[in-house]
This record gives sequence, C-alpha cells and structure tokens, in this order.
Amino acid sequence: MNPPARVNAALQGEGTLDAELLDAFSEVLSYPAEDVRLALAGALRARGAQLSRLEVRTGAWRLDLETAVLKAVSCSIVTTLVLQGLGADSIPASVLSIVTPFLFELERVDVAADDVWVHARLFDAAQGDFVHLRELYQRLPPDVRAELSERDFLGVVERLQAARLIVIGPDGMRILPRPAGKGFRLLLT
Repeated sequence: MNPPARVNAALQGEGTLDAELLDAFSEVLSYPAEDVRLALAGALRARGAQLSRLEVRTGAWRLDLETAVLKAVSCSIVTTLVLQGLGADSIPASVLSIVTPFLFELERVDVAADDVWVHARLFDAAQGDFVHLRELYQRLPPDVRAELSERDFLGVVERLQAARLIVIGPDGMRILPRPAGKGFRLLLT
C-alpha cells in the first residue's frame, strides 16, 4: 500500500501501527521520522499507554491497537505535526500530541465523482449568489433535474456541505469553488 493510502487507512482506524506506518506519516507530512516517533509517543501517553524507549524503535516492530485507539493516535500524530508546522514549534511535540486530541477531530468526507459533477453544475447555477435549497434545485438545468431527484439532491448538498464546498447562511447557501489539486485539506474550525 502506498504511503498516502496507508496514512488514510490509519486515520480511519484501519491497519496496524508499525514502523512502515510511521515512515508513511513521515513521507506524507514531510517530517523527520524522529518527530513522527515523538508525536506517536505523546499520543500514546495521552491515552494512558506507557511505552519504554525500546517499544518504538528503528527496524521492524508493531503495536496492536484497537480501531478507535489507532484512529485517535493517527489523528494526534497529524495534528501535532501540522501545529508544529504552523509555528507552534516552541511547544514540544510530546506536549502538543497530548493536547491536540482534545482540540481537533479529523473527519474524512468522501465526495463521489457524481457529486463533483453536480457541484460544478451548482456552482454555475448559483453564480456566486446565496440561494435557498429549492431555488438552487430549480436553477439546475432541466437535464440535471431529470437525473437527480430532490431527495438525491439533498444528499449531494449534505456531502458538499460536509466537504466545506457549500456554506449555509441566513440568506441561503453559497456554492464555493472546488479547491485546486488533490489530496486532503485540513480545515481548522
């Protein structure tokens, strides 16, 4: 499994925590392996696991963790290193990894190819305006409405809102442009 896929799986609580996963975190986040190991140790300590210096070392090793713990530890590693990269480097990584699980939660939002197509049509239909749900559906071209029931449309809108591609305000919703590039976005709210 390639490094981005391995990290993504760990953020969902899938797989095992081993040296290869830490190398994947190091490659994907562009951080030295030692920083990733420090973030891991702090994240495990935050969950009550006491590790000796020999339990996480170079070479082959593996920790069997429950799904929820693997997900929480993986999220802590990412948020710790991202905060460090944002300039919180005056705080030691071990402290950041203990604090970050209480401040952030990483959430994966899948947007299907069909949703991306509908998003593009919605973006054109809304023309940058704030529009209410029913009006936005009516602004879609007839061929799109023929393929997309109102119930399915609502599901697409919910997924796009979860992906932060739709902002809802008192005057309706505004469709935001799709960000350039692929990968993940870290949204701090």
